[in-house]
Amino acid sequence: NYERPPLKINCEHSNLQERIVDLQKFRKQHMKLQEVIEKVLAEGKEMSAKAEVVAAYRLVENVDVLDVSRRGQQEWEATKKRYDERIDHAESEITARLRDRLGAAKTATE
Repeated sequence: NYERPPLKINCEHSNLQERIVDLQKFRKQHMKLQEVIEKVLAEGKEMSAKAEVVAAYRLVENVDVLDVSRRGQQEWEATKKRYDERIDHAESEITARLRDRLGAAKTATE
């Protein structure tokens, strides 16, 4: 009986698969944020947070998300960081608007 050593498999596509999963999570979070902004910032005068979210997403549109090389990974991480920085501003505006609305509410149902 001859036993073979365990076969070591190096999948070339695993980095791409991880990137796709990361991208799916990213898009899901972005879509949820857009939904919250639409609910909370419904008035036309509160367009800055909506515009900030759109501008932040445009950063991602300019990146080759399928580039899983070292350079591509660095660019993807840097873009996500810039996206998060821009989104922080929109989230701060949402928080302020909710705080104002809660402070102006006269009853619990408002």
